[in-house]
Amino acid sequence: MKYLHWQHIIQKALFTCFYLLTLSYSCFTLSNSSFTLADFTLRPPFGGISYAPFAPTNFNYSKSDNAISVSWDWGVNDGGELNTFSAKIFNGALESQSKNTFSILPCNGNCNLTTHFVVEVSEAGGAYRVVATTTGKIYHFALTNYASYRFRVKAGTDYSKTEVGPRKIIYSDYLVGPVITAPAKPKLEKPSITPASESILSGTAISISSSYTVKYKLVNNGTSCDNGSWLSYTSAFNLTRSQRVCAKAIKSGWPDSDVVLQDYTILEQTSQFAALAAITPNNELEFEQVGSPTVSGVGAIKGQAGVDGGAATYHIPIELPPGRVGMQPEVSLNYSSRSGKGIAGVGWSLTAGSSITRCAATYAQDGFSQNPQYNSNDRLCLDGQRLIATLGSYGNSGTEYRTEIDSFTRVTQSGSLNGTSTWFKAEYKNGHVAYFGKTSNSRLVHGGKSTAYSWLIEYQHDATAKNYIHYKYEEFGVGETLLSGIAYTGNGISSKGSQSITFAYESNNRFKSGYIAGGNYSSSQQLKAINVENNGQVVRSYDLTYTLSRTSNRDLLNKVQQCEGADNCFSITNIDWSDNKQTVALNTLSLANGERLFPNILNLFEHIPQGDLNGDGVRDWPGVYLNAEAELSSYNNLAFNPCYQNSYNRQLICVDGDFNMDGKSDDWSNVNGLMVIKYTNGGMVTTNVELGNSANLGIADSHPVHIADYNGDGWPDLMVYDSSNSGGVSLKLYYHTGLVQRPYSESQYIGSYGLIRKGTSNILGRGFQFMGDMTGNGLPDIIKTDSGASRDNPYPQAIPTSLLVNSGSDFSNVGLDDLDILYNGDYQDLHPVFSYFIDINGDGLSDWIGWRTTPSIKLVARLNIGGGNFAQNEINLGSNPFETRFSYIRLSNNEVDTRYIPKFMGAFKVQDINNDGVPEVLVPGERIYESCALIPSQIGGTKNRCGDELYGSRFSSSDVGSITSINSESVDNSIYRFDAIYFEQGVGNSFSVRREPTNYLGHAYQSTFIDVFGTGIPSLVFNHRRNYSAGKLTTFNDASLGNEFVQYKSDYGIFISRNYGSGSGITNSDYAPADLIESVENGLGVKSQWRLRPLSSNELDYDLLSSDIVNGNGYFNFASSMYVVTSFKQSNGVGGTNERSYNYLGSVYNAQGRGFMGF
Repeated sequence: MKYLHWQHIIQKALFTCFYLLTLSYSCFTLSNSSFTLADFTLRPPFGGISYAPFAPTNFNYSKSDNAISVSWDWGVNDGGELNTFSAKIFNGALESQSKNTFSILPCNGNCNLTTHFVVEVSEAGGAYRVVATTTGKIYHFALTNYASYRFRVKAGTDYSKTEVGPRKIIYSDYLVGPVITAPAKPKLEKPSITPASESILSGTAISISSSYTVKYKLVNNGTSCDNGSWLSYTSAFNLTRSQRVCAKAIKSGWPDSDVVLQDYTILEQTSQFAALAAITPNNELEFEQVGSPTVSGVGAIKGQAGVDGGAATYHIPIELPPGRVGMQPEVSLNYSSRSGKGIAGVGWSLTAGSSITRCAATYAQDGFSQNPQYNSNDRLCLDGQRLIATLGSYGNSGTEYRTEIDSFTRVTQSGSLNGTSTWFKAEYKNGHVAYFGKTSNSRLVHGGKSTAYSWLIEYQHDATAKNYIHYKYEEFGVGETLLSGIAYTGNGISSKGSQSITFAYESNNRFKSGYIAGGNYSSSQQLKAINVENNGQVVRSYDLTYTLSRTSNRDLLNKVQQCEGADNCFSITNIDWSDNKQTVALNTLSLANGERLFPNILNLFEHIPQGDLNGDGVRDWPGVYLNAEAELSSYNNLAFNPCYQNSYNRQLICVDGDFNMDGKSDDWSNVNGLMVIKYTNGGMVTTNVELGNSANLGIADSHPVHIADYNGDGWPDLMVYDSSNSGGVSLKLYYHTGLVQRPYSESQYIGSYGLIRKGTSNILGRGFQFMGDMTGNGLPDIIKTDSGASRDNPYPQAIPTSLLVNSGSDFSNVGLDDLDILYNGDYQDLHPVFSYFIDINGDGLSDWIGWRTTPSIKLVARLNIGGGNFAQNEINLGSNPFETRFSYIRLSNNEVDTRYIPKFMGAFKVQDINNDGVPEVLVPGERIYESCALIPSQIGGTKNRCGDELYGSRFSSSDVGSITSINSESVDNSIYRFDAIYFEQGVGNSFSVRREPTNYLGHAYQSTFIDVFGTGIPSLVFNHRRNYSAGKLTTFNDASLGNEFVQYKSDYGIFISRNYGSGSGITNSDYAPADLIESVENGLGVKSQWRLRPLSSNELDYDLLSSDIVNGNGYFNFASSMYVVTSFKQSNGVGGTNERSYNYLGSVYNAQGRGFMGF
């Protein structure tokens, strides 16, 4: 038996037909329409009763150090050719044709089928071999030490016996990729040789450390390391004479590392030497302020290590020739473990000039809260110190200011706050006078703005007005004005002195730009060198060297070298960081005694931790209190309301709050239709918050939906869903009164949920999403949504229709349609819906990403520029990295059609997993453990479906002709490896997107990122579950089981893909945040070391909530995941270390804008 095969689309009805030797035609279709043979285009006949699927298309690949990832498209969903058999035959009807008409026949056989892909590789031109059979469209191939590779992929359709032939697997033609040259393996990291100092005592042990095998050799000082033979390094050794130590790291199949060398001079251990070098630090009370000992005779960069308010600090003063009468700039490099990315990399700042900058208004200081918005409510800060108006009106010309903590400095404003030529004069108590923003060269102006955001010091003089310091700036990009030079010993405004400092910059590793209230800024540079000059000749220089963090890929300052002239350089100061690649390990949620927590649960979101009732800085699990080391602190009897996820930013929302602001979460309940608060420290109060029963059939009872500070006064305000009125469902806001015994009184109407009657019941046509600060003014905003419930086919994802901008006292409505960020305003039934708000450029403002579907799906973005506005230019992010599926809908004429939706729409997670400041979107990737479920079929039947089959369609059990999509979220209990979608910004507003697998494993839908143990390092918490309900019975396909999960396959309950950060993860205590300095060692071997732990750690023994603070004015005690120094060690100069341990009592925070206040 032979047949012809063709396919055709007529009026949205799609056919796949066969021409049998009996001269009859057989077609699969979903339509009952009748068509003539003339409507079809025939293809040449070929042998066998079979259907050959279309070949995959669009071969792509990417390379890493040890793998090649290949991907391909296939089927309608990916813009390739129509895969008519898999898309339309599933549970379809079999038609036969006689002459020119069609008639419907039942599909007497089993019409189900599956499609998979076979991946083959040719290594170095050799024969192809099969390396994978997969249902996904991406494969990660581990390199096999060949110089080149070529891949080919074919699709295979496995379909069951039908009326026209037996079951068989039919393969498509191959999609053949190009020859791929093996990626060049990078050199191994260089080993390190210790000690780092050149002068050592006889008998000092020399050690070489590396993650790989080490070879070393000993040669004469100053001699090339090419001389001599390499020896195998096994342990530390001693030198018998002054020699050079050369070392390199080796690994089979990898290029050797660069050779590292260290010259050593052996010194005799005499009393004279001990007097010179064995300097013991002065053991003053404030130990952390004691500088690292330096020996100028040997030559080390001056540096001071310490602890300030719990933060690790390091200070490098830049030595300058003296100015006239002591008037000279103060220049230094400063590190704090609490600082973000600065001009000298993570944590480092340059102190050299001075500036007056727009800063936030706070409730504590101004009676309202607002981040800078280029309006009259902006406030001013001098070098971070808030300026208070003492004469005149704030922001007006002629107004005089002083710092809030009086430094006896008078600042006078010339020009209005938003004028284009405004400048400031500062008069100091020592008689010096400084001028800020006097000309345009010293004003930092953001792109798109004409007025300054920051006024930089231009020059200053002493009381004689004949002794000047001048400051010079250079513009490197939009809104990026940097200090390029300082000249001092000048004698007039235009007469610069002969002594100067110049600052050299280089491009940083990751360009960044962002927006503040519509103003565009960029960050492209980092400090490379500081040169001290006399009459233009360099007399001293400081060179900075950076390495890239292995976690975040951010720039880390790791070496500083000081040179006196061209050839006389001091030994390098080396900086070691906590920046190992992330360790993610799979664990059950269990206690140290092996007790399994939350086994065999059905819904993760009813059991996840929320709030902090005991004030230890760790979210509370129902039933147990755990600390940062995952140890049991105590048991509790807490029960929580389920949390839920925001639809647009995918963040977890739990309705809990600290209603009396004592640093501990409080419980609440609905008692007789009123909200009752139970304070953790004792007492109970019945509020005026109404939580009545629903007056509308099918609608949930009234309940709180969000708790946040909506007016910036430091107290938690309540958003309440109110369904107690038969006239409709509304959203109401209750502002906290600031009175603990009467916290809430009147409510403010926010909007309607749009009640729609459906038969005898009701549904909601609109909704609200609580987005946090969308405008950049510092207050949380809301997005209003349309569910499409009034339409024949509701939207698969509610459409964001307007942004409710929060001013602190009311909300203004900004129509998102007017901003043209949504599908060009086209919400037709067949259009896909894909809309999310994610900060893709790391500026703190959530940007919009969505789909454009013409001619094929592509990912696009509109940047949030602040103030409730989005950029006019749409950014094309490239081809869609999100898998798609068909969603079946019924049209108004009762015909069935399809639309595209994201395959894993409810499974997206948004989390910054690599600590670079830009969140990633995590989506299910490789299926590690495949689940199956019984899916209802026609007339009461069921069929067991597995894996991708759970993302198909089925016929209604009550309506034979009604096809509908499977509710995948309710039946897919597979375990996946999550892929991360990264957003990377290029120069300007160009962006690219890449997708890579991660080490996070979990359930697609029953999972979320949480800082589980209060370490500040979020992990993926998920529920491995079986569904026993009728029609959803879960089984698993053991043949699909990946090695990572094999030991847990029958262990149902909560799991954690725990992120240990840069720690090893060997024990629960081995966690570490990325990109913090661990130690600094100067050229003399003087080493300063810090150990940091979060306030939630069991290593802190004192009560953080105990102090003399009286709650009020926004002050309260708190514990959190903030890292503080617990141990500070420093070399004592005689071969040992001095160590000081730290514990902390009474940490204080101000919620009205002042922030962390210390201990």
